[in-house]
Amino acid sequence: MLRRRCQMRVLAAGAFVSLTLVACSSGSEEPSRAQDAASELGQQFGADPGQVDCLASGFDDDPQALSAFTPAGSAEAVPADDALDAVGAVALRCIPPTLVATRLAAAMAAGYGTVTPEQQACLYDGLVALDDRQRTVLLVGPIVMSADPMSSRSLEYGEVTAAVRDACGVSIDGTTVAPGGPTIEGDTSDTSITR
Repeated sequence: MLRRRCQMRVLAAGAFVSLTLVACSSGSEEPSRAQDAASELGQQFGADPGQVDCLASGFDDDPQALSAFTPAGSAEAVPADDALDAVGAVALRCIPPTLVATRLAAAMAAGYGTVTPEQQACLYDGLVALDDRQRTVLLVGPIVMSADPMSSRSLEYGEVTAAVRDACGVSIDGTTVAPGGPTIEGDTSDTSITR
């Protein structure tokens, strides 16, 4: 039986960091779709084998979550909101917030030019402090960004990352702004920040 294997990688682009679905290849005797999706997602966040197994089990148990991982060029380009929420629910159970924050803070710091150690620590703290809804946006946003960067889910992803970045005084053009600035408040429908 042939299965499709999809590859993901981390990119720093523009005003936010993006995990982008970049390629799918066919091969025989590959892991199940659930295991493949779990391995690829887990790899992006440095998940250990137990966390990858947790993702695979969650994807096996929830076909709706697995449906969000469609091969590039498929007819269903943008996954349904329910499928994205299901991926988020599985990922929230399996990938600790500190692991997500470590990977994304490092990628954001590398992608935005001059970032001080204080600003990188602020990015980490801001990402750890996100609520489950905001963390779900970060975990699944890149899936839709690769299909439609102007979708409401993609824009929501940009808003959450911008709020974290702005709260830490990190500029997208590589200039250093006053570090340790405002704090993040609210949920993803309120990405406002206060000083």
